[in-house]
Amino acid sequence: MIAIKMHKRRVATGMSVIGEVLLDVINRNSKVGISVMTLINRTVEGGLGSQATNHRSMLWLKTNKYIKVIFKEGNKRTKYLVPTKKGLSYFKGLE
Repeated sequence: MIAIKMHKRRVATGMSVIGEVLLDVINRNSKVGISVMTLINRTVEGGLGSQATNHRSMLWLKTNKYIKVIFKEGNKRTKYLVPTKKGLSYFKGLE
């Protein structure tokens, strides 16, 4: 039943499966206080696909305001992915 709800939500929003998995990982990590580093971490840890596929999914999530990119401690080279309110509320109601 949850899979059907997720599929319908994904189709309605235009999100890819990889984008949905990425958003889920970012949401779960942010709830325990872990910031997710962009592309390099996601490709090595996630094993979700190629760097290009992951990058496309992250760009889509960012463009549609599900996630935002932040910098820590003045370091402009390392980017971290953080969910927005829209991103945090995406999975509500699926339980």
